[in-house]
Amino acid sequence: MDDLAINYAETFSGQLTFGRRPALLIVDFVMAYLDPSSPLYAGVENALASNERLLALARKKSIPVLFTNVVYEKGGTNGGLFYRKIP
Repeated sequence: MDDLAINYAETFSGQLTFGRRPALLIVDFVMAYLDPSSPLYAGVENALASNERLLALARKKSIPVLFTNVVYEKGGTNGGLFYRKIP
């Protein structure tokens, strides 16, 4: 094991237990990544299927679900370099 791997293993060796009130956080699942005609298509159908199973279970168990996505102001003024790269 190299020095970086040893340092990483020592630094991040702690563990956290699950809390009493779990939630499911689904980050940035947007149609642009799933539509083959989109320039952002990522071929992530397996990830979508996994998220669909997690979502169904969370709803069945009444676990809160939070979704995030990126929203730009008109004209992309808050989009920074990403908006210029992919309008």
